[in-house]
Amino acid sequence: MTPEVIEQLGEIVHATTQSLLASDRSEIAAGSGRDEAPVISQIAIRGGWNGILAVACEQALACRVASVMFGIPAEQLAPKDIEDAMAELANIIGGNFKSLLSQPDAECMLSLPQVVDHVPTDNMADVRFEVVGSSLRIYVKERAPG
Repeated sequence: MTPEVIEQLGEIVHATTQSLLASDRSEIAAGSGRDEAPVISQIAIRGGWNGILAVACEQALACRVASVMFGIPAEQLAPKDIEDAMAELANIIGGNFKSLLSQPDAECMLSLPQVVDHVPTDNMADVRFEVVGSSLRIYVKERAPG
């Protein structure tokens, strides 16, 4: 990915997380979730550009996003709530990223987002962001059409 695209992706992540978490004043405890497996969601983009975009973050940040998104206290969240929130986060970020890639003569389409156990990160751009004291990573990989 070019530095310009990385910068634009950063703006997308910043705007999305600021908008989503602006009203949330809770704190994520220092170090919470650092030993847990990340929560990962991904979405495929097809059309004028083909590839995947994955969003990965610590469990604590995923819980915070789900809590704000659904208006449910974190301690009352079901695992499915967290998965749904992460899928929607991939959808929001992926949709905005798609708009950077679409050309008038080669529109891009999004797949349904899905939560996955891991992302094979070989040959993927890996951009890390700090969001309310937690790490949020975006992985992007271009694929050949087909």
